[in-house]
Amino acid sequence: IYSKRFPSIEGVFGAIKGSRGENLFLTKGIEKVFLEWSERCSAHNIAKLCGFRYV
Repeated sequence: IYSKRFPSIEGVFGAIKGSRGENLFLTKGIEKVFLEWSERCSAHNIAKLCGFRYV
């Protein structure tokens, strides 16, 4: 199953979940969780555009 995954997306999930320490969702409900995940992805993309590196 790992061979079927697209390898470049794994780094994004690792950066959002691991390096930033965001493992849990703070809201309940599909709509709210989707909105929270979208915010995290947007923050990741903005940080990437600004050249910010996760430590």
